[in-house]
Amino acid sequence: MVDCYRIEKKLGSGRFANVFLAHSDESEGKPSEPVAIKRYTSETSNLEAGEELVHASTVWHHHSTGPPNLLRFIRPVLDPATSVAGSVPYGAQEPPVYALVFEYCNLGTLEELIASRLKLAPAVFFTPLEIMNVARQLCAGLAALHDLCIVHRDVAPRNILVHRVPTGYLVFKLGRGTALFLVSTKRGR
Repeated sequence: MVDCYRIEKKLGSGRFANVFLAHSDESEGKPSEPVAIKRYTSETSNLEAGEELVHASTVWHHHSTGPPNLLRFIRPVLDPATSVAGSVPYGAQEPPVYALVFEYCNLGTLEELIASRLKLAPAVFFTPLEIMNVARQLCAGLAALHDLCIVHRDVAPRNILVHRVPTGYLVFKLGRGTALFLVSTKRGR
């Protein structure tokens, strides 16, 4: 458990964080929507985790529902299971460590989607129309970030999440993380 979220399984891991599929406790008899919880590893400093929280909060503050092609940040939660080793002097109190709760994208990353499609149909795994759709959606996500003076420094298939909506349409979303860099809080135009 992290806060009110029940962790179900690990979705992925990297040097700085592990991501888990979770659900909040059911309320009023309705099943909860799945979420992705990003828990930082001991390799990550509170400063790096804090920077990601600032970026996620900046985007969320400016877009009440979030731009459709950016991974939607839900909220930070205190993570009692994560500890940043060596972050405080001996005998001092350990600072709180936060996990970040994001929307869950049910198809994983674009890198995983490409790999699975290559296995099924290596000759034509994306049509030209699908490629144009992916490019259009990613440009919309980048434009939303740039409007907030945030630069994504690592646009790559592993950092692009894919969600299939009930109509079957694929939505491509730029993930956040350490690849984001806040250029300025003011627009110099």
